Amino acid sequence: NCTVYNSGRGNFTQQFKGGIKMVNVTKGTIINNIAIYNKVGILLYNSENNTLSGNTVNNNTGEGIWLYLSNNNNILGNTANYNIDYTGSSSFGINLYLSNNNTISGNTVNNNTGEGIWLYLSNNNNISENNANNNKRSGIYLLGSDNNTLSGNTANKNTMYGISLQQSNINNLSGNTANNNKRSGIDLAVSDNNTLSGNTANNNKRAGIIFEASSDNNILSGNTANNNKKSGIDLGGSDKNTLSGNTANSNNESGIFLYYSYNNNVSGNVANYDNESGIYLFYSDNNSVVVVLISASNFAMSLISFFLSP
Repeated sequence: NCTVYNSGRGNFTQQFKGGIKMVNVTKGTIINNIAIYNKVGILLYNSENNTLSGNTVNNNTGEGIWLYLSNNNNILGNTANYNIDYTGSSSFGINLYLSNNNTISGNTVNNNTGEGIWLYLSNNNNISENNANNNKRSGIYLLGSDNNTLSGNTANKNTMYGISLQQSNINNLSGNTANNNKRSGIDLAVSDNNTLSGNTANNNKRAGIIFEASSDNNILSGNTANNNKKSGIDLGGSDKNTLSGNTANSNNESGIFLYYSYNNNVSGNVANYDNESGIYLFYSDNNSVVVVLISASNFAMSLISFFLSP
């Protein structure tokens, strides 16, 4: 056991490869420290059941907080802003690398040159109530990471996506906000069996929510995707998904757009005041579409080279 607290109030930890390092540590506590201008602000390596709380890890050239092969840790209420690698590489606010069963909650990870929160091959983590805004890449990004829960996070005004899942399966995204991002609000690519419920993805430069590159068997329910520059909800080359009870209003293209996507169930959605169609199917066959309300769009529904399932 070890406890490090209030470090950096008089003499900051700075200009080291790691401001604070925990290697092979169990049940340690790091509270209210300042670690700035290092390579990594706080590093946990092969460490378990530790708590990092109330720390400030800004202006590092690598990660603000980096968990490497570290499981069952609590990362709570930390600030990891303006971590910038001036060589052109990405610096993440919080980086989980091969790290499982961690809780990442209530952190602020803004204005980093990489993602605000980045998970690589990391499973069964709880990512909740974090602010991940104005990052040079995405707010929250999962790559090859399964069975994670993302809830109540804010991921706005990022240069790429608000939240992005790449090759990541069986994750649960609920109650997140992903607005005003320069690409799409929420993006899934080659990601299957995920559940997205009650998320908000408005005013993004591309789609509000997009499934692409064979993202199959996902459930999208009760989400809001309004006022996006492209479609509200966009499925490209993605099959056997369920879209129910979503709202996709006032988008610059269609409310819900399916292209080369098959065997999806689209029911009980609202798509009003979209510039093109409320629901648009393009070369998409064997989909079940049950409409609740489409009004004041140029076309209620557009169907090009389609076959609807009975």
